[in-house]
Amino acid sequence: MHEKVETMLRGRMFKKLMEHRCSPVCEKYGLKQIEVEILFYMSKVPGSITSTDIYRSLNMNKGQISRAMESLCQKGYLSAKSDETDRRMVLFDLTDQSKEVVEEIRFVTGKFRDDIFEGISEEELARFKEIGLKILANANVMMRKEGESKR
Repeated sequence: MHEKVETMLRGRMFKKLMEHRCSPVCEKYGLKQIEVEILFYMSKVPGSITSTDIYRSLNMNKGQISRAMESLCQKGYLSAKSDETDRRMVLFDLTDQSKEVVEEIRFVTGKFRDDIFEGISEEELARFKEIGLKILANANVMMRKEGESKR
């Protein structure tokens, strides 16, 4: 495989670019990058969500997610409540106060997506998505196998 494609698959370049694009939002609202990522993710998922949902979806460190969720609650961007059927589980929701910052995050990520896919046709994008989903499925299988081998 081409060296630059392998570098792209490791994702560091995209992560750095997105962090750079989000830094004005982080500074304006006093947020860490992980908090921006959590707010963005939550803005795309309807209803309440648990920190475990975020961990599984974003594949981030559980401790970092817990600290970020607590920080977002303290800043007033998230509300937390116990699940009525399982009191051990905490459900999080975006608050009205989060709307402005979420709108800015969505604008920045939308602009990033537009810029990164500039010059790529709809057909190419569809094919890229199809291939990307297959790669992601393979990576998920590998992650499960890696997890099983650590037991």
